[in-house]
Amino acid sequence: MLRSVADYGADILQNLANSTLYEQLSAWFEEQTRKRNFPDLGPGRTVQSIEAQSTGYLMTAAPDVGRYQIQCRMIYYEKGTRR
Repeated sequence: MLRSVADYGADILQNLANSTLYEQLSAWFEEQTRKRNFPDLGPGRTVQSIEAQSTGYLMTAAPDVGRYQIQCRMIYYEKGTRR
């Protein structure tokens, strides 16, 4: 889960920009998966994909601030020991 707090209120353009950020993040995850450009999780772990599992959405709103979130997933392989 990735969460953020941003300005929120009657300014429709600001609210749209907040939503656009999460759309861009989702596209960035897809691009990184396509390019196989993943974070290093250390020895024995190999990332397979990263993705957004939901669209970014407004979770709660106060008069001048909104809390947004998006659910994300990273799939990785972890080398184990055989018995």
